[in-house]
Amino acid sequence: MTELEKIDYARRFIEKLANGVDPLTDQPVPDGELVNNVRISRCFFYVADILRQVVENGGVRPPEAEGRGKKVPFFLSEEKRSGFAFSDEAIPLSEIVRRLNDLIDPGSMKKLTYNDAAEWLVDGGFLSVFTDEKGARRKDVTPEGEAIGIRKEERFSKNGVYKVSVYSREAQEFLLDNLDSVFAFTEKYRDERKREKKRPWTREDEEELINLFQKPATVKQIAAKLNRPAREVEKRLLRLGLLTAEDG
Repeated sequence: MTELEKIDYARRFIEKLANGVDPLTDQPVPDGELVNNVRISRCFFYVADILRQVVENGGVRPPEAEGRGKKVPFFLSEEKRSGFAFSDEAIPLSEIVRRLNDLIDPGSMKKLTYNDAAEWLVDGGFLSVFTDEKGARRKDVTPEGEAIGIRKEERFSKNGVYKVSVYSREAQEFLLDNLDSVFAFTEKYRDERKREKKRPWTREDEEELINLFQKPATVKQIAAKLNRPAREVEKRLLRLGLLTAEDG
């Protein structure tokens, strides 16, 4: 094994640890273990990325990776979080995300996106996903979401009345209290999206998906069987018209 192969081997071990996976068994590490601590996980991601750059550059870190370097993943320390501007009036998730991004240096850190936060809420059961009559992917508030202070409000525009999810002061505080979970989820979610692009759905994949769904099996059961992220399975079911607003 060459030195580069050894470095790449180490990178793959560290990357699995960063994603909460035991590199020796390829099984998820229990939630309470140290490697699942968001700060430890972020360090693993950082080291794995440096090793990836070294391997891709033939054994040395590329010059552009030094100095200013690549932006680090979004993160807020406890001190930074204390500067968040809470609103006593309910505000949309996009406004919460904007206020969080106001607390970082965008020149050195990646911004949190609306989709990052929304997908975390979907994963936690606070929002559900459905397709509307035009086939667009939409999100709705679940009873669990209402319990933490998310609600639907009617808004008016030149095109008529529409509904938007808004977050009370209680819901804003809930998100801030769970930011570490959002950080960890965001890293894994982005990594899963990269894998999705590298692993397209074939006709055989879709046929197996449909067969499993019709058994019936849950989205999580199907995801485990197909070795794909649950969100990816859910999106494919929506695209195939097998999940509807009523399911959401």
